[in-house]
Amino acid sequence: MITPTGTQVNITEGKDNIFRTCFTDPYQGKLLAKFASENQKAKKVAILRNTSSDYSNGIADEFKKEAEKLKLDLVADESYGDNDNDFKAQLTKIAKANPDVLLIPDYYEKIALIVPQARDAGIKAKFIGSDGWDGVINVMDKSQLNLVDGSCFSNHFALDSDDQRVKDFVKKFKDKNKEDPSAFSALSYDTVYLLKQAMEEAKSEDKDKVVEKIKNIEFDGITGKFKFNEDNNPIKSASMMEIKDGAYKFNSTVKAD
Repeated sequence: MITPTGTQVNITEGKDNIFRTCFTDPYQGKLLAKFASENQKAKKVAILRNTSSDYSNGIADEFKKEAEKLKLDLVADESYGDNDNDFKAQLTKIAKANPDVLLIPDYYEKIALIVPQARDAGIKAKFIGSDGWDGVINVMDKSQLNLVDGSCFSNHFALDSDDQRVKDFVKKFKDKNKEDPSAFSALSYDTVYLLKQAMEEAKSEDKDKVVEKIKNIEFDGITGKFKFNEDNNPIKSASMMEIKDGAYKFNSTVKAD
């Protein structure tokens, strides 16, 4: 089995024939701390996490660990639940702590609710987030898009990449579906072609032979070049996307290890 979008660590742990093409939640947390330190030159960081979500907690916990290693000052670690819509109390505490960067590792529906309240609370920090942010500009009111301008989030590929294969993929997808491909689309595409390459290299459909080829494969896809570690997770870079003028723009590439 190869999952294109399953990010929880235990999906592949101890499972010889299960792989993923996306990065794990902790991997994102680690690279986001690195991005905050090296790219954003942050000194003080804060977290606002969804404690109802393994996804959000997994990213936040690893960000916290890595921030400590990088000598970043974690000035706030606030939380909310899935059913919360009012974040004023948490955001007021964060505003008083005055971080340079605020990590909000959640999905775009929550981000669209949190960001306006964060700015109303007086938070001036740069927002950074995880791949769950992909889609936020589609759900936010157009009059509020300026509130996320300059925010950055980790993603699996960049729509505006200069790579010709990515350009071709985006064009063909858009021609057929009348919309841009999401990161999930790119990951699913790579998953199919990863299996294809492994079967071709194995010259067989035998499960054990294909699994062995996947374990040792060097794959170059739409979401980047990668191979697998001992836990069948890809060793790959993330595309950091920046929201500018209501659109996603490639900012930089970050690798956790």
